[in-house]
This record gives sequence, structure tokens and C-alpha cells, in this order.
Amino acid sequence: MTENRLVSGLILADKPEGISSFRLDSLIRRFSGVKKVGHVGTLDPFATGLLPICVGASTRLIRYMDDYDKTYECEAIFGAFSDTQDRTGKLFGGRTPTEAELNEMRQDNYLLIRSFFDRLVGEQFQQPPQFSAIKIAGKPAYSYARQGLNVDIKPRRIEIYSSEVMSISCEPSLSVVFRVRCSKGTYIRTICQDLGEYTGFGAYASSLRRVACGGLRVSDSLTLEKLEALSQEGQFAKAFVSDLVCVEHLPAIELTADEMHNIRQGKKLPLHLFEDRLPYGSMSNEEIARHRAMFEGTLIAVVYPRVSEEEQILKIERMLYTK
Repeated sequence: MTENRLVSGLILADKPEGISSFRLDSLIRRFSGVKKVGHVGTLDPFATGLLPICVGASTRLIRYMDDYDKTYECEAIFGAFSDTQDRTGKLFGGRTPTEAELNEMRQDNYLLIRSFFDRLVGEQFQQPPQFSAIKIAGKPAYSYARQGLNVDIKPRRIEIYSSEVMSISCEPSLSVVFRVRCSKGTYIRTICQDLGEYTGFGAYASSLRRVACGGLRVSDSLTLEKLEALSQEGQFAKAFVSDLVCVEHLPAIELTADEMHNIRQGKKLPLHLFEDRLPYGSMSNEEIARHRAMFEGTLIAVVYPRVSEEEQILKIERMLYTK
């Protein structure tokens, strides 16, 4: 690529609590010396965990990571609601379970709480919180909420792929730690709000950590302190992982040398040349099956078959290697 490969790639950052995802982007700009930086899947300032950050030419691959499912671990505390649905907001309503209620829950292994998470899996509409970054008339919803104004935010279709209760505690107050794997756009804070309404006690998120984003894991990420140390040592290149990770979920097509040169020159390639390498059926322009075009281990482009009355070609969606 035209950018120096040492300052172009994917960084798996472990975002600390207390800073925004965009603030972490700006720190990566300073550490790397590269202006073009972008992350995948914004985390709230109070949340921690995996934040994939693309640097340099690799920002062209963000679109292929946008639909990754996410996995979170969250602790919810019962006894009140929060206007932000997490511990950073103003608490209101709800109530503390009585000792009799706690004893009953202990005896049936907290069936009330577990049943909520048993019912959580599947497609559903979720009402995003007022304190969210969703744009309303060009401004984020939270800017209205901070002024005490409620705006109309339409429910969004999400999917919960799995949910698991990890632990439940009554000390010092009733709380539950759970893990959820979900589609993009899912608000875990809202799940805590719904949990509080379901039990009647009120609940809010007290901690939230993203542990996975697609096939990427927080266990492979680097802390902010480690990233800063690598920068100061002049070894920031060690922070990068291959940008192939961004598109490894796409099926691969191995190109010949001639095909690679033709793609780099923007030439149209007849689809029949790839019959033995590209599984496709009757496809319209709306039914795009993206593939990564590879040559000797190098990602050349993202392509898809285009079938119309006029032509049947392997169309280039995004050129990635131009050196």
C-alpha cells in the first residue's frame, strides 16, 4: 500500500474506563504519527474492553467489520433505575428486595432473574436510551437528554444470540453478572433497564466490558499503557496485527499474477474465469457476495460477482493494494 506498512494495520486496544472511544483514536494518532484512524463499535466512556482500531490504509476495511457481533460482560445492580441506565446517571425509583424476597430467590436459585435471561435470546425490537449517540436532527440524543429534553427515538431491531448468567450475589446488595453475545447496535444498558422492570426492583449497569468483537478477543488486546510504552520506545509497529484479520470472515479467491495485475489496473474480469473458485448463483446487484481477492498472501481487493443483462463480471468494490 502507499502508506508505510509499519504505520498501517489493525490495533486491538483494551479501552480503559473514563475515556471515550474517540479520545482513544486521538491517542493512537499521536502514538503512531498517522492522521487517518478509526475504530469499530463505539464503547461508552464508562465501559472497558476490546476496541478494534484501524490505522492508515486499513481504515478502508472498517466497513467490513461493522456488522461484527459483539460479546459483553456486564454487572447489573438492583434497587434503582438510572436516567442513563448505568451508574454514571441519576438514580431513581426501584426498591431494595426485602429479606423475605431474597430468601425466596435463594431457595429457587434466583429463578426470577435467570428466567429473564432465558427469554432474552432471539430477534427483538429494542428501545435505545435517551442518553445515546444516535443522531436526532444532526445532534446526538444525549445532548438533548442533558438539557432535560426527551426526543423521539424509534425502536431498533436487534438480535441476542446467547445470554448467560455468570454469577448472582446478595452482598452488599443484589446484583447479577451476565454475558451476552449480540448484534451490532444492541444497548446492554437497556437490557439492565429491562431487567429492572421485569423483576420490579429496578436495575442499572454498574460495569460493562466488551470481551469479543466478531472473532477478535480482548485477551489479544493491548492496554493504553502498553501502547504508550511502545510509542515511547519507538516500537509502535509491534502494536499492529495484520489487516487481513479485518476481512478473514470473507471467502478468499486466489488470483493468478495476470488477474492480480488486471485488478490493480481496474480492469473488468469476466466472471466465467472464476467458475471453479467462486461459488455463486443467480445474483442481482442487491445480492452481493463479497470475497477477498488474494495473491501470494497479500490482500489485493474486495470483489463481488456482478450479474446483469449487460455483463457478468467480477467487480471491484474496494482496491486495497496499490503499491
